[in-house]
Amino acid sequence: MPDHDVTFAAAIARGNVVTAFTVASGASSPPAAPFRIALAGPDPAPLLSSYPAAITTLPGLEAGARGNGAINFRVSHDGVIRQVPLLFSIAGRIYPSLAAEALRIAQGAQNYVIKVVGTGAGDNMEPRDHRSRAITAVRIGRITVPTDSQGQVALHYTRRVPERYVPAWRVLDGSKSQGALAGHIFLIGTSAQGLQDLRFDPVNGIVPGVEIHAQAIEQMIQGSLLLRPDWAAPVEVVFLLVAAALAIVLGARLGAIYSALSVALLLGAAILGSWYAFAELGLLLDPAFAGFTVVAAYLFASVLRLIQTERERHFVRSAFASYVSPNLVQHLLANPASLRPGGERRDATLDELQELRGRMSLARHAAPTTG
Repeated sequence: MPDHDVTFAAAIARGNVVTAFTVASGASSPPAAPFRIALAGPDPAPLLSSYPAAITTLPGLEAGARGNGAINFRVSHDGVIRQVPLLFSIAGRIYPSLAAEALRIAQGAQNYVIKVVGTGAGDNMEPRDHRSRAITAVRIGRITVPTDSQGQVALHYTRRVPERYVPAWRVLDGSKSQGALAGHIFLIGTSAQGLQDLRFDPVNGIVPGVEIHAQAIEQMIQGSLLLRPDWAAPVEVVFLLVAAALAIVLGARLGAIYSALSVALLLGAAILGSWYAFAELGLLLDPAFAGFTVVAAYLFASVLRLIQTERERHFVRSAFASYVSPNLVQHLLANPASLRPGGERRDATLDELQELRGRMSLARHAAPTTG
């Protein structure tokens, strides 16, 4: 019987196949690198996710493949995958992701061009501090993919599309014609829960990990990735400062209702602006921190206004208590509606008039006299 791995390796060698590996922390042989890395700028390795080793597939399978890429993701703190790295640093060498390699092989390209910008360069034109460097784009064949400073792309997830999936049994039994498969990039993956390759995306919830790679490839081809431009952070800071200053000024000068409406308008503008940028322009702008700052500034201004109001009430209470009965002052503070010009006309009984005369007499005797 022929060795199945040898047969499989021979089939891989006849096609445009990309094998995969995963990064690891232990010692292992480095993955095959059937690609070339070209740099346009300083060395980007310090900016990438760095690992000492990798777990590769069988050497015979890897040797026959046209490409080889990492299948790892960077998971957010809440377990959701929002970004996909295009590049990794393994044992000091740069390797592409599975999505990047599949896109390279599909175009028949041989290399990657990594565009890196840096400031504060020394005599050798290299930045002295890697924190002054930033990856701006990775060119894969004819496609230039904008990235963040660490070589990652932010996915603009779509809803589940059943047409993306082709069951393996339909290919094996011939019910899926070769013509329907031609001209496509296919990723072979699993969706069974027991194989533990289920991930979380922010739109569909639980999805097979292979779909995240597929959406990354699709969006790089279509140019529909989410972008966070360089001017996003400065714009957010300027909006934060201006909105916080307005919240403090309006909160100190306007009444509670008008200042609250003003702050609500500022928050609404931030949320609607960021949503429009996301939905229509594919830009990532973060209104959360600015929104929290505006609310905090409004609460701070409200506390200052409350303190000022209490001081004024104390001053009025002290001033009136020198000329009017303290009981009357307390009554007026508790019932400000009763203090209105023109007096009040109403029907009263003789007993009520006598009680009112007694109160006025008490107030007159309680008032200080001057000699």
